[in-house]
Amino acid sequence: IILNIEGDVITLKDEDPVRIRESDNIVIESLTCFLDEKTYKVLRYCKSLEIQYYNRAITIPQEGLEAIWNFLREYF
Repeated sequence: IILNIEGDVITLKDEDPVRIRESDNIVIESLTCFLDEKTYKVLRYCKSLEIQYYNRAITIPQEGLEAIWNFLREYF
């Protein structure tokens, strides 16, 4: 997973992702990545965030950023 947090690119890796083949055309993949303290702090207060897993980056809108901030403040 590639995070572009206000122009700072961070790569999160899962060396052992779980893949389940549902059919010939559908594969479900689950990743577990851990944030270090620096990434956590940057995410908690960022003003722009793009996330890329496969083909193209997705820009997280303001309401998504607020949901991430609230989650991090509530649980960590």
